Amino acid sequence: MLKKIFVVLLLFSLMLLASACGSGNEGAKKVESENQEPSKTAAEEAPSENAKESKSGSFKVGVEDQLDLKIGDTAKFDTTLGTYEITLHSAKLIGKELDGETTELDELMVLDLTVTNTSETDMDVSDLIGSLEVTDNLEGAGFPDFSGYFSSIETIEGDLAPGEGKSGQMITDVYHSEEYFLRKSPGLVAAGTTNDVIWTIQAEDAK
Repeated sequence: MLKKIFVVLLLFSLMLLASACGSGNEGAKKVESENQEPSKTAAEEAPSENAKESKSGSFKVGVEDQLDLKIGDTAKFDTTLGTYEITLHSAKLIGKELDGETTELDELMVLDLTVTNTSETDMDVSDLIGSLEVTDNLEGAGFPDFSGYFSSIETIEGDLAPGEGKSGQMITDVYHSEEYFLRKSPGLVAAGTTNDVIWTIQAEDAK
């Protein structure tokens, strides 16, 4: 009989001990949980991407697209760099070679331009010319200015103060075509950093 009582008391003591240990673990877990920072949501974990989208969306182009310009016309640009104007005075196809440099395409084209800063801050004219390209296919690739490779080309470079203008030339490679297009880089237009501008140049006007 005493043996049975002893066994019952022993089991009861073990149950109390197990219950106390479990309660201690839960308390420890509760304290640990309270000391930890709340977990971040998926949106909070990727703030940089959302901030980038917000930043790119903050610029609104204030000038309409100009898609039907001709030689002699002046285009107005509104970009993240500032506002400016470019006048295309002339375009000329000069053959395959100039200053010992030979194009890998069909011909070289020289364009006479004037760039005018209409913003309130200085602008690097090289950035403005560098965002232009010539193509014979608006759905295809275009070719940028290579004037730095030709000693006889009057490059347009340096800073432009507000209201200042500079004239000079750009030169690029082209394929044989009946018409060409001088345009703003489509990638910049698609990114929403500028309005779209296109001059159409007839081959017969570039001889």
